[in-house]
Amino acid sequence: MPLNEAALDILKLKEKASPTHTDDDLVFPTGQNTRFLNRNVFRMFVSATEKVKIKKLRFHDLRHTFATRLVQNGVDIYTVQKLGRWRSLKMVERYSHHNVESLRSGIQVMDRINKKGVSTNLAQ
Repeated sequence: MPLNEAALDILKLKEKASPTHTDDDLVFPTGQNTRFLNRNVFRMFVSATEKVKIKKLRFHDLRHTFATRLVQNGVDIYTVQKLGRWRSLKMVERYSHHNVESLRSGIQVMDRINKKGVSTNLAQ
């Protein structure tokens, strides 16, 4: 999967700051150079949300936010499906939510069509 520039920059900084380089494939190993267990990642997430006083945020909500932000910024639903690894477009529709501003570019197409002088008779 592709990564955005911000994520790549973090990984590059991590690589530079790492005191020792190992040949394994772990990007963020534990202090014992082992893989983080799922339950430990979950505990860290809960701890972080408590620390910054965010209530009722589930780890799964990040998936909804990911899809919604992409859709609201004009990413087509098929690309969102591939990036989020959803099996069906129906699931993407369930996860992503438009707001009024994200729909504006769709309706502005009509202004561009009118400026081109396209006759409405063509649609009839």
